[in-house]
Amino acid sequence: MSDAPLVLIHDLTDPIPTPRWPNGYIRLPFTAETAPAAHAILTEAYANGFGEVDALQDWYGALVSDEEYDKELCFLYASGDRPAGFAQLWTSGFIKD
Repeated sequence: MSDAPLVLIHDLTDPIPTPRWPNGYIRLPFTAETAPAAHAILTEAYANGFGEVDALQDWYGALVSDEEYDKELCFLYASGDRPAGFAQLWTSGFIKD
């Protein structure tokens, strides 16, 4: 495995295809009520020792008070009441998690 950063580029003049999700998966709004599900996903993802996530209240407080935070750039997906995936981007275009 390389230590070089991965650079993702997409030509924004091309049409962006509509994502197709498996049946039963929906995007949930990212709110204080859904933040625990996102936090649980990150906690599990970093459980292998390749990172860490602060306690829920610390993590959520730091996230929403950051100047690059936008709740529309937090993508939480679930199947029923089971969280399935979470991605968080900054307004600068950086993919955080």
